Amino acid sequence: MSRLRRFLTASALALAVTATAPAQAQDPAQDPALATSALTDAQKDAVRALIRDTLVNNPDILREAFGALQAQEEHAAQARQRAAVKANAQALYNAPNDPVMGNPKGDVTLVEFMDYRCGYCKSVMDTVLDVVESDGKVRFVIKEFPILGAESVVASRFALAARAQGKYEPYHLALMRHRGAYTEESLTKIAKDVGLDAERLAKDAASPAIQAELLENRKLAESMGIGGTPAFAVGEILLPGAANAETLKHAIAETRKGSKG
Repeated sequence: MSRLRRFLTASALALAVTATAPAQAQDPAQDPALATSALTDAQKDAVRALIRDTLVNNPDILREAFGALQAQEEHAAQARQRAAVKANAQALYNAPNDPVMGNPKGDVTLVEFMDYRCGYCKSVMDTVLDVVESDGKVRFVIKEFPILGAESVVASRFALAARAQGKYEPYHLALMRHRGAYTEESLTKIAKDVGLDAERLAKDAASPAIQAELLENRKLAESMGIGGTPAFAVGEILLPGAANAETLKHAIAETRKGSKG
């Protein structure tokens, strides 16, 4: 029995054994609430003093209590995240127009919600690509999620427009490695650098269909409780923040194991 549980049990017993009022229909030792109501004010003060002295002299009990509460909250949060991923699995993993990198026929799909102006997205990019490439069987889906202002939106619109010319991946990677503002001028220059027809790209970027796609990505993120970038999803696992290689590999392995189980 943990120290915290022993303390709580002892506290309940202390309440029960100090009750001196006439017997009630139910034994106070079986119901601490009844025992409390049977105590005199002096006895209540004595119990409070006992509990206070115990906590003061054994502060580890409080740390244990807070640790247990935190673990409980984390477990509940993970359960909510898994439920959200499961409820949105079709839109998350099988949206027909999402850009796909890695192995298109991979046995595990890794999804990243990203923003071109997100420093964390940029810092983790090579790590994610290394994990996907070294595994060889990961289908990597990009969810354009521009939340950091107008430049982010313009960059995402241009990136998604590059699909029509079959150059989403090189353009996406070039945009992620870009340092500086995302203006139509810079986006056009980068487009030319990777061999895109810049004039056509700008025209396609203004498509209402692309705007609708970005709105759907935002709705999906909100329904899953994703409010920042990057955020990753694989199987029923949601990983908010810049996940490291070990975390990504573990999530992929767990998802692969579950699909075979």
